[in-house]
Amino acid sequence: MLLIAFQEACARHDISPDSEDGSDLLTVLLYAFQKGTTTKDALVGLALNLIGK
Repeated sequence: MLLIAFQEACARHDISPDSEDGSDLLTVLLYAFQKGTTTKDALVGLALNLIGK
């Protein structure tokens, strides 16, 4: 689920998964996942709020 959310968020915001921004996004999503945000929609929503687009 985490990987799917990460890939979707990267695709929506034209972020390369291999870039520094991609790495930072994955770190934030991983932390949220560990804290209980486990649905794809919630994780993608978090990414949308962080990126602000």
